[in-house]
Amino acid sequence: MNAIFALLRYGLDMFDLGTLHHGLQAILLLLIIAAAGVALRAALLWHQRPRRFALALAGAGVILLSGLPRALDLATLAAPPAAWHGWLSLLPDAALPVVILILLRIVRRQDAARIRAARTRRVNPATDLPNRLHLPPLLLPALARCRRDGSPMVLVAATPDGLADIAALHGPAAAEAMLRGLADALRDATRAGDLAGHLAPDSLMACLPGTGRQAARVVAERVRARAAARLPHPAMDGRRSTVSLAIAEIGDGAAPAALEEAMAAAEAALALARAKGGDAIETAPPPPPRRPRPVPAPADAVTAVR
Repeated sequence: MNAIFALLRYGLDMFDLGTLHHGLQAILLLLIIAAAGVALRAALLWHQRPRRFALALAGAGVILLSGLPRALDLATLAAPPAAWHGWLSLLPDAALPVVILILLRIVRRQDAARIRAARTRRVNPATDLPNRLHLPPLLLPALARCRRDGSPMVLVAATPDGLADIAALHGPAAAEAMLRGLADALRDATRAGDLAGHLAPDSLMACLPGTGRQAARVVAERVRARAAARLPHPAMDGRRSTVSLAIAEIGDGAAPAALEEAMAAAEAALALARAKGGDAIETAPPPPPRRPRPVPAPADAVTAVR
C-alpha cells in the first residue's frame, strides 16, 4: 500500500500535495458548515418539541465539533500527512455529517407518516370528529332524507385564523388545543341532529339538514361568537382568537358528487375569508341547477305496458 501511495505521490509531483490537502479540507469544512446549518434549521422547526429539538441541536454540535480539527489545520497551514492512512482520515469527517442528516431525515419522515396516519383515521384524535375521508357515508343518508322531503341542506365550515403561525410559534399542541376548542364551539352552536366533522386537517364543518342559507348564517354567527369566547390566544397577551367561516349549499344531481362539490365550495370560501384578513363569514356561490337524469324503465316493463 505504501508503494502505491508512493507512486501516486510521484505522479502528482506536478501538483503541490499541501495545496491539494488544504483544498480538500476546505471543501470538507464547507460541507460540514452546510450540514450544521441544516441541523440547526431542523432544531428551529422543532423548538416546541423538546426531544426533537435536543436531537437536532446535538447533531449540529457534533457536526461542528467534527470540523474543528480541519479548521485548525487550515488556520495553521499544517503539512499534509506523509502516509496514505493520514489521507483516509478525511473520510470519517465527511461521513459523520451525512449520517446525522440521514438520521434527522428519518425522524422527519416518521413525523410525516404519523400525520398521514392521523388523517386517515376514522376519528381525528384532537377533536373527536370524523375525518373527511369517512364523512360521506355519514352525510349521504341525511342528504337523501332532505331530498325526499324537499328541504335544503347546507354546510358551515370554520377554521381558526393564523393556525399555521400558532403551530410554528407555540407548537402543535397549541394548534390542536385551538381545533379542540373550535370543535366544542361548533357542537354547542348546532343542533343534536347536525353532523360535524373535518373538512381538512385545519378546518371543521357542520352539515345542517333542513337549513337554508339565511338560517345557516345565523348558525355561523353563533359559532363565531362561541369560538371568540372559548379560544384564548396561546400567546396570552390579551389578543382575541378569531375564526373564519364559510357557508356552502349542497345542490342537485348525484348525491356523492353534489356533496363533494359543496365541500370544495366551502374550502374555496374559507380561503377567501382568510385572504380578507379572517374573522369573516363568506358564502359560496349557489350551485348550478341540476337534476338527476331519469332512469329508463326496464325492457320487460315496456313490453308489459304495450
